[in-house]
Amino acid sequence: MIRYFLLAAGVGLAYYLYTPLPSYSPEPWKVQMLVHTSKLMYMVADLAEFIGYDTSLNITRWQMKMMYNDDATDEELLISDDMFDGVTVRIYRPKSHKGLMPAVVYYPGCGFVMNGLVMHHQHSIALAKETNTVVVTAQHRLAPEHPFPAAIEDSMAVLNYVMTNAESFGIDKKRVGVLGDSSGANVAVAVAMEHKSSKDVPNLKFLIMAYPSLQSLDLKTIPHGASRKPGAPVLIHTRRTIEYMMFYIFGFDGAKYVDDFLANNHTHYSLQKSKYAEYVNLENLPEKERKLYANETQILGSRKDPLSLEITKKILDPLVSGLMASDEQLQRLPPILHITCEYDFALLDGLLFNTRLEKLGIDLVHLHYRGYPHGFIIPLNFLNGARNAWTAVVNFAKEKV
Repeated sequence: MIRYFLLAAGVGLAYYLYTPLPSYSPEPWKVQMLVHTSKLMYMVADLAEFIGYDTSLNITRWQMKMMYNDDATDEELLISDDMFDGVTVRIYRPKSHKGLMPAVVYYPGCGFVMNGLVMHHQHSIALAKETNTVVVTAQHRLAPEHPFPAAIEDSMAVLNYVMTNAESFGIDKKRVGVLGDSSGANVAVAVAMEHKSSKDVPNLKFLIMAYPSLQSLDLKTIPHGASRKPGAPVLIHTRRTIEYMMFYIFGFDGAKYVDDFLANNHTHYSLQKSKYAEYVNLENLPEKERKLYANETQILGSRKDPLSLEITKKILDPLVSGLMASDEQLQRLPPILHITCEYDFALLDGLLFNTRLEKLGIDLVHLHYRGYPHGFIIPLNFLNGARNAWTAVVNFAKEKV
């Protein structure tokens, strides 16, 4: 009896984990392994919450901490932990270089709710070595314990501290750029828009962003369009992604808004004829994607109650949703490298953002990685696509500084 139970459980687990990939998938077995690992991790976390052991989020945080090597030593780098205006940072400086060096302020992705500094430690090491720059990796306070604007305040504080105290860290403040992936890219866009140059504070040299989430007005049509393709190898499903976004924007109260956001039943009717509705209009997509979504119907502004007005005002803040920024704010951005991938809930966010940047004449390089999921750069040396994307990051940073 036990044997049959184990067999059935094994078949059920295999069915749950298996993700059929399209024929053009560039690295099918490796992508399958990533998807399987992610599914197992979240399944264990959800089971722990179901039996009352702890919340799914806390278990996921613990799993992430266990998965990544956080050894802060390297033969070629001086690595030190510090606090910049009360914000945790880790500094990576090549030992071989004397004098002032260019720098990258790195905002690692963590869904706003997990420790990105630990998850991206190896990326920071690689970045410092391969670009021969000082890398300052910032860890903002985490949601839902510290919702918006905590992450933005912390991230801006780090950049301001770097610019103000550059020489004491061996940094040439005239050669500083910012980098972020996923939620960290959302932060990097906000920081770059808010950075104001002056006589003593120069402009940023570049902004590198990988698969950023840039809007919360339409979380039904836009993200589902990218993630509902047959065989979509997603590392994190849309519902969980939106749950983390809600934690970031609203704190613990965000959990009660997830279903409304999934159904596009969260925005006030005043949005319908606003400029913001135009920013997410699918007609502004590139021609190829516009044809794919020609039959989609966007529903925005379906409510008239005071709560929906409050929610709408919050998600229209450009520091929450970079796509909602004014033209004037976008024109402050430095040269940009924008990396997108096919199986990404935020892909269309990025493409709509590109449309606006191109109309404004912003210096933009866009690289798209077909067949890869959101987060594919995290296992840096596992996927060839991740290494190719990382090489583009390194080359762009070296060119701009």
